[in-house]
Amino acid sequence: MINLDIIMNRFDLHSLFPLVKRPDVFVYKAKSKDNWVVIKMHKKEEPYKRECEALELVQGKNLPIPEIIDKDTVEGRFVIVQEWLEGEQLDKLVSKLELKTQEKLVSQAGEWLAALQFALSYEDFDKSSFWNRKHYDQTDIVHFSWKDYIRSQVDKWLERIKLREEDRLYNLEKILQVIKNQVDYLSEPKKLSFIHGDYVFRNLLVNQNREMLMGIIDFEAVSIGDPLWDLAKITWSDIDIHNNELQMEFIKGWEQKAGHSISKQRLKLHQSIQALATVAWVDKQPIQTKENELFRKKALRALEYYNREL
Repeated sequence: MINLDIIMNRFDLHSLFPLVKRPDVFVYKAKSKDNWVVIKMHKKEEPYKRECEALELVQGKNLPIPEIIDKDTVEGRFVIVQEWLEGEQLDKLVSKLELKTQEKLVSQAGEWLAALQFALSYEDFDKSSFWNRKHYDQTDIVHFSWKDYIRSQVDKWLERIKLREEDRLYNLEKILQVIKNQVDYLSEPKKLSFIHGDYVFRNLLVNQNREMLMGIIDFEAVSIGDPLWDLAKITWSDIDIHNNELQMEFIKGWEQKAGHSISKQRLKLHQSIQALATVAWVDKQPIQTKENELFRKKALRALEYYNREL
């Protein structure tokens, strides 16, 4: 058990409120003197170090991200005290907004993603280690291969998928083989970029008037790679795949800020891989909840949809 009193005393905190509890991280809102802060308590050192280094690197790049106020190892937990960003999570209110407001926010989300992804240089990557992974033995930015990395991930995820009888309805086994073959022919991105890793609606904050975004949070999954990896996640998981208007608003916002267009075919492949990863994640869980089962079916429908284009 974590002794929260010791942690609160170490950082001079009071009025602690739980926000998120996952196996590897607890997140709280707390008062520090007269200001609210976020307390993230990581169980593992790797995501703690990754998040700290990434946030510190991106600070000063004119991006709406939380500032690290303090950090330390306390009670066997790796603790980060971050600035509290006021705002509502986009996933909790997007369906309540008018279409024009949805389009505006989604377009802004695309612009912000591009700004974040290209905020750092190759020199920044070369001097940092946040993008290193234990299961991918490559620490030299010059020789980093997105194709090799994503292929290693796909191989791992394929091993975790447990085919079910109902998967036949989606031709899942055939689709997985198509994706594996496509990854074998995947070219390297023209430019490596910063990858948020979990750039989705729940990690985007909206201002009080619900008219514009005002913050990006949760940097524990950051890495480097093909910028389409982040685009693929948000456009399959949070924007209805059949809502072409919102899909295009996000992509146009990103393209405008990035200064170049994307390959739709390459995006479809990365969206398929993201959906594949979701099926693997659900199948790995020791207990299957109703929510996880719905998430798996959503991923299967997405795989079926994208496979028409592969």
